[in-house]
Amino acid sequence: QRQQLLKIKEEYDIGILGPNTVMGVINTANGLNTTFERDVMPRKGNIAVISQSGGVGACLLDWACFYKIGISKFAFMGDKIDVDDVDMLRYLGRDKETKVICLYMEGVKNGRKFIEEARKTVEKKPIIALKGGIVQESAHRAKSHTASMAGSNEVFEAALKKAGIIRVENMEDLMNAALALSKQPPMLGDNVAIVSNVGGPAILAADAVARNNLKLARLSGETKGAIERLYPGVDATNPIDMIADARADRYRKVLDLVLTDNNVDGVLVINMLKSCFFEPEDAKAILEVAAKHPDKPIVDVPAGGEDFELVYKVIGESSIPLYNLPEKGVKALKILRLYGKIIGNIKV
Repeated sequence: QRQQLLKIKEEYDIGILGPNTVMGVINTANGLNTTFERDVMPRKGNIAVISQSGGVGACLLDWACFYKIGISKFAFMGDKIDVDDVDMLRYLGRDKETKVICLYMEGVKNGRKFIEEARKTVEKKPIIALKGGIVQESAHRAKSHTASMAGSNEVFEAALKKAGIIRVENMEDLMNAALALSKQPPMLGDNVAIVSNVGGPAILAADAVARNNLKLARLSGETKGAIERLYPGVDATNPIDMIADARADRYRKVLDLVLTDNNVDGVLVINMLKSCFFEPEDAKAILEVAAKHPDKPIVDVPAGGEDFELVYKVIGESSIPLYNLPEKGVKALKILRLYGKIIGNIKV
């Protein structure tokens, strides 16, 4: 089959995507959908997904549709007998509708060219990669699955680092990272402030900050003093627990003071509804403050299930990425920090 396809390519001078993939391509800008899922079209957005596996790609497509994540392009690569990762990076690097590139890979054909093209691309937009076949048993399966030579995981890790590609461990992390990078600026330092209306989740978030090699920001005396003068019952030590009666006005004022602080590089906001005074509409205050500080990333955590859904209905399609657990929000800030380091190294 491969030889026949290559003959057709040579005879008609056309590009071939695949074979050995049950899917094809999706372009949300013009409505093109060559997959078997003819009635499926994700929301228009700026995240591109390249998947070597049709099954993994189908899962990511379903994820994007269910959570209403904005997609620019989807491409299912299969065996890559012609069009390969280098071609796709070159195309998506120039694509005005794409801001973030997601990769699911089981192997790379031409590692040197891939690294060179990726390094050019990450100067303009981030690349996130999920690698399949990292243990011997799954690597053997990858070879039979999409004719991929998976290679050493350590070599692959080194290649990704050299290329400036951010690596994640699972499909959820891939989409969560893409969401953060598509909506927020890179984080240019390690210092995170946590602003919450509950204590326990803020403590869990602080633990996650340490585990992810970030730092809790030390707020200036001026910032702490201003917050405590406004709200005498609030201890403005980071993580800041604004207590359960915090509404939009308190979030607005505290967030503005925290983001103005030069010791803060990014902010994790927690806003729970149950057993608190906070209402879903209060979340709009986060958008107002974020607009005043466009160079510092903010992620929001309306923790839980129902609370998350209620807040998502209000600001889910805004420029603020939402996560349902503090640990996921911290991971998002870590991704933004990693990209901040990558572009910092490129500029040097």
